Order: sequence, then structure tokens, then C-alpha cells
Amino acid sequence: METGADEPRLGVYTPISREQFVDSELHHPNLVPEAYFLAKREDRYVGHSYLRRVPGQPSALHQGFTGTRREVRGRGIATELKRRAVEYARASGVESIDTSNDSLNQAMLAINAKFGFERFDERVFGERTV
Repeated sequence: METGADEPRLGVYTPISREQFVDSELHHPNLVPEAYFLAKREDRYVGHSYLRRVPGQPSALHQGFTGTRREVRGRGIATELKRRAVEYARASGVESIDTSNDSLNQAMLAINAKFGFERFDERVFGERTV
């Protein structure tokens, strides 16, 4: 939960329980288990990134969340996690990887650009609180 706590988003961040995380992420029907990458520093996990299958598109994968804990940011960990995901896709014969990103997350946009991800669709979301 710490890796995504300060990710740009609409509304307030609400962490989920470990059980919810396991059910929604690790048991996701499209998850590619061998393409779930973790970064560990001593005895603590500090980052993760994963790929999922895209239903109906066998030559495509979706790059899910890539993130690191705040205290280790700026050290190349997220870049290395993304590199491993891209290398996994190449080695698996995948033709394309898609991902999504908030326009305010400049650090991840830069990492994605480094690996050749191109912007092709921009969306505007709004929220009104009362």
C-alpha cells in the first residue's frame, strides 16, 4: 500500500487490507505470475511491478502498477522493475505493452518514455465534492 499512497488520484487515498490486495491483485485472473517483479532491500520489500494478459489479445500485455516506497525513490529501482517487465515481454514474444499513467506523475512518465511507451490517448476526469 505504501508504494501507491502518494500516487496522483482523484479523491482521497484509501488503503485496502492485505486480504483485499491478495484477492484483487495476486489472484487477478489476468495476472502473469512469473512477470510479477519485486524489489527487496534487506528484509523489506521496497517496490513492485507486474504484467497482466489482455483478454482477447494474445500478443499484448498490460503493464500494471510500478512503484517504490518513498524512502528509496530516485535510486533507479522503478526503472529496473520496468526494465525487467519489458524484457519479460520481449522474451515471451509479446508485440505490445500498454499502460496508463496520471499526467501529474512526471517521474513514471519519464520512465515509461525511456522504454518507448508513447502517449496515444488522453482522458480528463473530473470530480465534484459537496
